[in-house]
Amino acid sequence: MSQEENNETYDLMTELERLESLREDLAEVGLPSLTQVEGALALLTPGPDPAMAERHAALLEIRQELRSLGLTDLASLEARIDQLNNELDELDDEDDED
Repeated sequence: MSQEENNETYDLMTELERLESLREDLAEVGLPSLTQVEGALALLTPGPDPAMAERHAALLEIRQELRSLGLTDLASLEARIDQLNNELDELDDEDDED
């Protein structure tokens, strides 16, 4: 495997980890879409309650991640994860052929 292929594999694995972490975060807050995350943020006002402040911070982070990745919901996130897994499989198959 060439250095370029190693870099590509590493980049894909890093992005896959990021997406899987986001999927876990969405499951944890129980909101499967950007629209629902934004709705929850609109209704949630951070106050002195540490649990509410933590939830608010988590929702802000999820919203930012979804926006930066151009994803709108759990289905689009799952599709992107599948795509990355397929790309990694293809790279692995190419490596096996060498």
